[in-house]
Amino acid sequence: MPQNSLYNDAEHQQRDEDHFRTVADSSPVLLWITDPDGKATFFNKGWLEFTGRDISEEIDYGWTSGVHPDDRLTVVNSFSEAIAKHSEYLCEYRLRRHDGLYRWVSVKGTPRYLSDGTYAGYVGGCLDVDVQKRFASELEQQVEQRTKALQDSQNFLKSVLDTTQNLIYIYDFEKERIVFINGKSFEATGYTPEEFESATTDLFTPLVHKDDLDNFYAQRKQIRENLGDDMASVEFRLKNKDGWSCQLSRDMVFKRDQHGRATQYLGVCTDISEIKNANAQLQNKNDELQRSNVELASFSSIASHDFKEPLRKIMIFSKLVLSSERKNLSEESAGFLDRVIVAANRMQQLIDDLISYSRTSSTTKLEFVSSDLNLLIDDALDDLDEVVNQENATINVDDLPVMAVHQSQFRQLFLNLIGNAVKYRRHDLPPVINISSDKATRQEISALNGDVRQEYCKIIISDNGIGFPEEFSDKIFEPFQRLHDKDEYSGTGIGLAICSKIMTNHKGFITARSQKGHGSTFTVYVPWIN
Repeated sequence: MPQNSLYNDAEHQQRDEDHFRTVADSSPVLLWITDPDGKATFFNKGWLEFTGRDISEEIDYGWTSGVHPDDRLTVVNSFSEAIAKHSEYLCEYRLRRHDGLYRWVSVKGTPRYLSDGTYAGYVGGCLDVDVQKRFASELEQQVEQRTKALQDSQNFLKSVLDTTQNLIYIYDFEKERIVFINGKSFEATGYTPEEFESATTDLFTPLVHKDDLDNFYAQRKQIRENLGDDMASVEFRLKNKDGWSCQLSRDMVFKRDQHGRATQYLGVCTDISEIKNANAQLQNKNDELQRSNVELASFSSIASHDFKEPLRKIMIFSKLVLSSERKNLSEESAGFLDRVIVAANRMQQLIDDLISYSRTSSTTKLEFVSSDLNLLIDDALDDLDEVVNQENATINVDDLPVMAVHQSQFRQLFLNLIGNAVKYRRHDLPPVINISSDKATRQEISALNGDVRQEYCKIIISDNGIGFPEEFSDKIFEPFQRLHDKDEYSGTGIGLAICSKIMTNHKGFITARSQKGHGSTFTVYVPWIN
């Protein structure tokens, strides 16, 4: 006989049921009773108030009309299965409330037996679990949405990592192997994803060149012992199907344990093979350039001595012939000798200018020292004293700043610019040359394609000479550019080219502005070097 049987006979059963119905009507739980066929015979007051229906509408299988249409078939079938087996009935479904809204209820039905063990039907109850159910549903939706967002984020991150040209990997110190690499790493190492996933040892390290392993392991040890977030770098050669590539790895701690000890680190490798090759080629070019500079210096030495010596003798002997034999020479022959002397002088000047230009263009590191530009102007004027007095030139110099410059080159710059201003004078006016300085504006430096973050001083040298057409403002700084006949104005066309080279050496600029017959203005832009 079942343990929960409380009934001795039909009379006692009826009395107990009546007592149950009385108690049930006072319970907030929705209670119900069925006969052996599963037809409802009783619903308590709580059920009827919840559904808003009369008991006559609910008995038998009338109660199923209040079940949500989407749940009704499942509820009826599952209840029928429980009845057939006389098993406990558990179910959740939506039940229509008196206001027409459906609420989730949790149902539990238990088979009941008479005192003689005869199956008598089911007794059960329903709890309103709508709030919990909706909360669980919303929570499930939120989890689903967050899971999808996380998956989308992971997919996006993976696509970014797989499309980058860098090798990206994560090394686990405890497992002593790499636990993640991106798509580029498969391409670079030649491993397949399957080989990587099934590996129990580090597949990366065996590909590192043996001569670079010490540095590679030292880097890994440094990361392991690093207590901060500092990034460490190491270069190594990595073997691939095409040979060896040179990698620059920038590594930092990715994960730590509860004691702050690094357990994983993230490595980002950049293939610098092309840069290495380019640097090697550049070094070769620099070596070639150095050899060329040595040869150029040797050439300059020969030019300054061996080339000038024959010219010196030509001039000396030509002058001796003229001084001792002029009376015996025809006027035409004497003229030829005069022209030889003039040509030799011009050739000697050209050699001197070429040597000066060559030295100015030298790649030897220049020494910039703090210099009073007023003193450099004075030195240049001392060298030009004779021609300045001869031409009755007036030179007005404002107070110039102290700047870090290469003294001998800047002295040469002033010498050439002031000398040109005196040379290319008007025949009807004595030369007047004004020299001043000011701070260059950002607009001026930007127009010159200079660094607008750098401060520049500009030095202005203007004259009242013959000037030149504006379209030649840039060409006059090229070597051998002459705007006048050599018989009218002496010179080799190298002086302004030297000035341009000096400003290049100082990372500055020089410009010219002029109109024919109205003088010229040269502006020198010098960066302030701390």
